[in-house]
Amino acid sequence: MERSEAREFLRRHGVTHIVCVTAAQTKFSKDGLPGSNGLEPALRPALTYCLHLFSDKPDDPRFMRCFDTIHEFISDALAASEQNRVLVHCQQGQSRSAGVVTGYLMRERNIGFDQAFEMVRAARPQVHEHMFMFESQLRGMQRQQEEAARGKGADDHSGVATTTTTAATAAAEPGPA
Repeated sequence: MERSEAREFLRRHGVTHIVCVTAAQTKFSKDGLPGSNGLEPALRPALTYCLHLFSDKPDDPRFMRCFDTIHEFISDALAASEQNRVLVHCQQGQSRSAGVVTGYLMRERNIGFDQAFEMVRAARPQVHEHMFMFESQLRGMQRQQEEAARGKGADDHSGVATTTTTAATAAAEPGPA
């Protein structure tokens, strides 16, 4: 995808926030995209960026270390306005970004890994189980969520959102890798 195509993708999908989880990708970088100096005013306001780098190796501890920050960034963006849309991207859109969106859905909707992963795969068929590297870490997060729920009681879900705005779906919509 060329920069002009990237600009059109962002505009067409109303993307206001970008989570980048790879250094190798420059399609949606700050340079040359909406919000950058020198761009026509029609492409503004500026996009808001969240950049966290980690590999797509299943044992990379940086994935879970930065997950809280990424989750908060996405949640805050979607809570700020119903018009906000978040693009989560990595290099190929098959592991890192899928891991982030799967984890976001697990936590935000208080659902298990299998259900969240199937939602991501339904929205982005390029995500294959054999390419997905963060299952064990996300299943660990699921166990922690289950233990916390047992500690609070089965009916007490205080502090856990069970619904999201339609913008959360936009984070998992098929799009460029």
